[in-house]
Amino acid sequence: MFFKQWMHNFANPGIKWGGSYVLRRMNQEHIPLFNFASQFFEIPVNGTVLDVGCGGGHHLSMLRKKCHSALIYGIDISELSVKASIAYNKEAVNMGLAKIVQGDVCELPFSDNWFDLVTASETVYFWPDVQKGFEEIYRVLKPGGIVAIYCDSCDPVAEKRHTDLIPGMHVYTSEELQSCAQQSKFLNIKINLSEDGKICLTAQKEGSFRKIPFFYMGNPYNTLAALWARTLEARQPVPILEDQNALDVVSNINYDFSYFADLGIDQVGLAVRDYLIDRMLKNFLEKNQDVTIINLAPGLDTRLHRIPENTYKKWIDIDVPLNLDLRRAFFSQADKLEVIAKSITDFSWIDNISKANEPKVIIAQDLFAYIELDTIKTFLTKLAHKFASIDVIFDLPSAEEMKENHSMTLPPAVVKKKPNARPSKKIEITESAQRPRILWTLQNVFEVQKWCKAIRVVEERNLFDYDKKRWGWRGFIARLPSNRARMSHNVVQIRLKRELLIDEKDRKVRKSGIETDI
Repeated sequence: MFFKQWMHNFANPGIKWGGSYVLRRMNQEHIPLFNFASQFFEIPVNGTVLDVGCGGGHHLSMLRKKCHSALIYGIDISELSVKASIAYNKEAVNMGLAKIVQGDVCELPFSDNWFDLVTASETVYFWPDVQKGFEEIYRVLKPGGIVAIYCDSCDPVAEKRHTDLIPGMHVYTSEELQSCAQQSKFLNIKINLSEDGKICLTAQKEGSFRKIPFFYMGNPYNTLAALWARTLEARQPVPILEDQNALDVVSNINYDFSYFADLGIDQVGLAVRDYLIDRMLKNFLEKNQDVTIINLAPGLDTRLHRIPENTYKKWIDIDVPLNLDLRRAFFSQADKLEVIAKSITDFSWIDNISKANEPKVIIAQDLFAYIELDTIKTFLTKLAHKFASIDVIFDLPSAEEMKENHSMTLPPAVVKKKPNARPSKKIEITESAQRPRILWTLQNVFEVQKWCKAIRVVEERNLFDYDKKRWGWRGFIARLPSNRARMSHNVVQIRLKRELLIDEKDRKVRKSGIETDI
C-alpha cells in the first residue's frame, strides 16, 4: 500500500510522501536523455524557451547552459516541483533569467506566438490529454518555432511494468506521437531514436520568424544593457518596473544578449533608474494639464508605452534618423507621437518645439554625462531663453562609477560576429561599439543652479534609497554618510524659468509696461 502511494510521485511529485526524493532522482537519471535529445534542437540567441514538466529543475539548468542569453520558462502541475525548480535555479530566477510557474500543459498560461522553443522531457506520459497538449504547445510557439518531446522509451509493451505501477502513466509509440503532431498542424516532424530506445520528436510550427537586425548610431552599449535589464526585471516575482514591451523587443532583435550576462547588481540600478524617472514624470503629469513630453535619444526605451496616453497632450521623440527607424521596427506609432529626426546636439530642433505656454518636460535618460559639460550648459541656457518654463529630468552617474569607467579596459559591447557563430547569427551594426566614457558628474546636484540663473532643482533621488533589499551589501555601503556623495547615482528634476534670467532693472521696466528683449 505504501509503495503504491509512493509511486504517485512519478506522475505528480508531492501528491504523496517521498516526492522530494523522486525529484532528486529525476534530476540525475534524466541527464543521459537530455544529452541524446539536445543534439536535435537548438536554442536561438536570446530566445524564449518553455520547459513543460520542469520537475526538479535540473533540466531547466541544462537548457540555460546550452544558451546563456535565453529566457527560460518552466511549468509543472506539481506545486512541489515548482518549488524545487525555483530552489535549484535560484540564481537564474533572482536574475530574471528563469521564471517557473504551476500549471497544466492542456491550459498553458501564456500568450499566443510567444516561445521559440518548447521542450518536454519524460513528461508526455502523464499529460491528461496528449492531443490537447500538442495543440496548446502549437498555440504558444512563434511561427517557425520548434517543439522537442523526448522520452526514455516509446515501447508500451516493454514499459508495462511501469504503467501498471504508476497511476495515469501512458507510454506512447513513435507513431502515436507523430500523429498527434500532425493533427496539431506541425510541420517538419522528425522522429529520432537511440540504440537503447530513447526517442526525441521534433516538429516546427508553420511560418517563419525573422529577427530584426540591430543597426544603431550613438551609444549602443547602454541602449542594449538597459533593454536587457528591463527584460530581466519584468520576469522578477515582484518587479521594480513592469515592462512587457522590453520582453517583446529582446525576443525579436537579432543580438546575442549573453554579452550582458554579468550585469549583476547593475541590473537593479538600471531598473530603479527607469522607475524613478517614470515616477517623476507621472508626478509632473498629475500636477499639469496638456503636457508636451520631449524624449531625447530614446533608443529602444519603452517609456512611451508605460505612460498612459490620456495623461499628456503630445509626445516627441528626438533622435538621428537611423535610430528612429529602429524604433519603428519594434513599436507601433502612437496617436500622440511626433518624431524629430535630428541629433540631440543639433540644437536647431529646439526651434521645432512650440513656444506656446502649455507645460513641457524633457526626458534625458542616460545621456547628459556622455556629452561635454560645456555643451550641456549651452543646451540648458538655450532652453531657458526659448521657453517661459520647462522641466528637465535626467540622471547622473556617481563619482565612483566615473572612476571605474575610466580605469577599465573597454571591450567591444557589440561585435560583427560572435566567435563560432553560424552565419545566421551575424550581428549587424553600423560602427564599432564600445562602452562609452562618462565625461563628467556632480557630487552635489545643486551645483547645476550655478550654471544658469534660470535653473532650480525641483527634486533629486538616489538610486540606493529604493528597493534596499535587492541592493544587498553594496547598497548598505553606498548609503553610509561617508560614501553617499561619492557613490550616489542620482535622478534629478530641474526647472528652467525664463523670468529668472531677468535682472531687477529689467523687471522694473517690464512692470512699467515697456517690453525688452532678453
